[in-house]
Amino acid sequence: MSEDNVTRVIEMISAAGLARTKYLEALRAAKSRDYDKTESLMREGEDCFGRAHEVHSEFLTQDSTDILDGEGGQVNLILVHAEDQMMCAETFRLLVQEMIDVYRKIEKG
Repeated sequence: MSEDNVTRVIEMISAAGLARTKYLEALRAAKSRDYDKTESLMREGEDCFGRAHEVHSEFLTQDSTDILDGEGGQVNLILVHAEDQMMCAETFRLLVQEMIDVYRKIEKG
């Protein structure tokens, strides 16, 4: 994998990790009944996740020989890790949104 692609994969990991962090912060804000902050943090998380997704999409459309390591097309483990981080962030987003909805319903009584 080229040095440029390694940098882009690290960008994916960082963006997905930051998205996950923003989603958790949003959940904590909802727990404190600060729904304006909750919505803002969810939007920030979506922006971060969107950046990770953009980079991932670029990888999916590029020539696969540059994202594979060695002979025989072995998948680069750092790319697998980046994709795992994205899946984790997406799962957090879905669960956090459900929990925020529950907090709102509880508050309404």
